[in-house]
Amino acid sequence: MAKPLSPKPTAYRTPELLQPIQLLDLLELGGTTTAAAKALGLSQPTVSRRARHLVKDLNLKSNPDHHERALRYGGSACLQLLRRACQAHRLEAGAWRVGSCPWHQGLLQPLQPWTSLPGRFRHPRTWRDLVAAHAIDAAVVSGLDLRLTLPELQQADRDGVDWNGCLLLPISRSPLGLLMPPHT
Repeated sequence: MAKPLSPKPTAYRTPELLQPIQLLDLLELGGTTTAAAKALGLSQPTVSRRARHLVKDLNLKSNPDHHERALRYGGSACLQLLRRACQAHRLEAGAWRVGSCPWHQGLLQPLQPWTSLPGRFRHPRTWRDLVAAHAIDAAVVSGLDLRLTLPELQQADRDGVDWNGCLLLPISRSPLGLLMPPHT
């Protein structure tokens, strides 16, 4: 019997060592401990307690403006390195964490063996920051999302556009692009 050309993707399982960083990422992505708890299958008090311990253990300073655009703990060099390690582990396993609006999530799920993004994902204005911080690996940005974030990027050429250190690549004739770090 012939082997299939490409193996069927298996669900990515975060190693125990990296699970605390996943918890902090899901707090950033969902914006609340309730959203992170739902994505992790844990109770909200458990996530809240674990997050407090992590913040204390890693000496993270919370950004008071994190509700608007910025990340809650994005400025910590320690956390940035830990996120890069988590991202490298995910990508080596063939698992992508791709953000999108709810209309595109159904299209992306078969492409990702591991989807840990909360159902109510952060506003498109934050996606560039999440990609740059390695909390997500890429984001599918539609024309509507572009109009909400940066209307000047809506006319991206076929080679892509630099968006404050990230690369926006057109992926279809309609205004739909893939936002990713330029070094990927």
